[in-house]
Amino acid sequence: MNDPVYEQCIDMFIKEEQHHARILAQMIASMDGTLLTWHWSDLIFIALRRLLHLKTEIFVLLIAEIIGKCFYRVCSAHLEDPLLSDAFSLIVLDELGHLEFHCGFLRSQFEKSPLFVRKFVLFCWSILFYCACYVFVADHKEALIGLDVPPRQFLKDLFTSFRIYSQRSLLLEPKVEPVN
Repeated sequence: MNDPVYEQCIDMFIKEEQHHARILAQMIASMDGTLLTWHWSDLIFIALRRLLHLKTEIFVLLIAEIIGKCFYRVCSAHLEDPLLSDAFSLIVLDELGHLEFHCGFLRSQFEKSPLFVRKFVLFCWSILFYCACYVFVADHKEALIGLDVPPRQFLKDLFTSFRIYSQRSLLLEPKVEPVN
């Protein structure tokens, strides 16, 4: 893609995500936790992002953004420490902006695509999303339980968010008829 404005936006997005990583690292350090230096899911995430082209990378990033938004929202709502709760709330607000930004890009890319293509893309994207969700919940089950959030409820929230954002991204939102 040769769009300097979009490339500048992506650079800003990356800087904001790096800022989130620093905030999260500080939170973990403040609770005497240790940061992971490596996790097998990082390799999968990077490989999938680089698999085909920009659209594929955006689909994979949206998976991480949706899961992150849902998890940070749960942390914000269930942590008793007001500073941590507020920090998670701010990250959630950023993630909402990221989701709208990436969904807008995908909408522009798929607006002329036939319905069957968009539905096929949704099918493939859904498979990746559901796999990522189950891996995330398996890795974070103790944290969810510690936050008093049943993993099944968290999965339900993830699936609802994905349905909304994927339909927006691929122009599959149900038509709403005007009320007379």
